[in-house]
Amino acid sequence: MSRGLGWVQRECLRVIEDCESTGKKATTFTIAAEVYQVRPDKNGNRWIDDAQHVATKRALTNLRRKGLVSGEQIAAVHADGTKIFTMANPANGRTERCSIWKLVTARSE
Repeated sequence: MSRGLGWVQRECLRVIEDCESTGKKATTFTIAAEVYQVRPDKNGNRWIDDAQHVATKRALTNLRRKGLVSGEQIAAVHADGTKIFTMANPANGRTERCSIWKLVTARSE
């Protein structure tokens, strides 16, 4: 029996919706930083820890499984068919494939 969406999932949806309305790209890192309200340091970098990153990735995966969001990886395809994925390199040094998240359908609450 499902209890509905958890708070991280609800916040992920809110952040993605906000990014879409302002024309910004919602990456996993930016979603995590917004969900956990991480403020920039004096150099303008936002630091999220591993637990926050993993919880956000898990929430986004579950939202994708439920058909509420879609994730797209950005890749350049060369003439020989080789794909080069764009890598997000957040300030904390964690490099990952850059996924851009979008809402699949309009939400109703």
